Amino acid sequence: MAPGSSSTSSLKNQIIGNLRDVLTCIKYEVLQGKTVDEAYKTFSTALGGIEYREFDFWFHRFRNGYPDERVTTEFSDLPEELVMKIVDDLKWKEKSSFRKVCRSIRFIVDSSAHFYKHVSLTVADTIQMSFDDQTVAYENWEPALEDLAVVLKLPKLKIENLWIDLDLTMENRKAVVRSLKNGFESNQIHVKNLSITTEYQKAVLAVLPYLKNLESIEIDNDNPILTDKMCLLEQWQQAKTLKIGRVEGAISNIGHFNRITVTLENVLIGNFYELKEAFTSSQTLEYLCVNFDNFFRFHHLQTAISPSRTPIPDTNLILVIEYERDGIVFRKFHQSNYI
Repeated sequence: MAPGSSSTSSLKNQIIGNLRDVLTCIKYEVLQGKTVDEAYKTFSTALGGIEYREFDFWFHRFRNGYPDERVTTEFSDLPEELVMKIVDDLKWKEKSSFRKVCRSIRFIVDSSAHFYKHVSLTVADTIQMSFDDQTVAYENWEPALEDLAVVLKLPKLKIENLWIDLDLTMENRKAVVRSLKNGFESNQIHVKNLSITTEYQKAVLAVLPYLKNLESIEIDNDNPILTDKMCLLEQWQQAKTLKIGRVEGAISNIGHFNRITVTLENVLIGNFYELKEAFTSSQTLEYLCVNFDNFFRFHHLQTAISPSRTPIPDTNLILVIEYERDGIVFRKFHQSNYI
């Protein structure tokens, strides 16, 4: 009888419609000593009607010596690939709970890739943490940072935008920053863009040294901070964009950036010339905006240095210096594009 006859099709349907018959066929493939891929190919060609992951489950179950009488499936019986798929579909809070089930589950969770576009932590009047579209509110900061520390330990964690907002009191700031540092130092975390709002400089140093592949640094602060320690960090030297609210004194090691916006306090004319030299000699720095809090220093700078448009020696670039509302802007243009 031809393989495509109605009788053959009817027999296939009878087998596929009966779980015991399907399991008998899978047992036969196991006894042939085939790999699961080879067995599934043979089975699909002859019968079809079953997905690979279900075939894979029963194939390995029989090969490991388990009987088929217990048709119900326990979670521990699931193939690792299927468990990883389940992990991928979980929210971050669910992953934290799921990894506590047992050691094997923890291994699978920790081995999975975890990518978040937006991660935010707020410790202020309200305390909350967000991973993409899931936000959890807390009554106090300790459990929030404990949950964050669990996520930060994941070896394959990647975050595109990390936002941290810390409005700390004198009573809790040391403890919060210590806990924050303990969480971040457990792993070198892939973060593309960091934005941190804080008036406590040590909070920045509790996070920044433990990131990798960082492209953008933004520090939102009203109280001036020193950058002498930050500018020595590898993360500072790798970033391409820098924005800082207020900096005490001069700022150095900036030649590798593409764009910088900074507010300086107590800057001297000599510091300004150092910035101009760093900007001019840099091969990558295209935009530098320096704002001033002190009106009198800003006015003194305006009277000492006039806006200008001058060629940069040994290049085809023009250095443009312009004054804006509260500061001064350096830009570079190609001579052919500048009018």
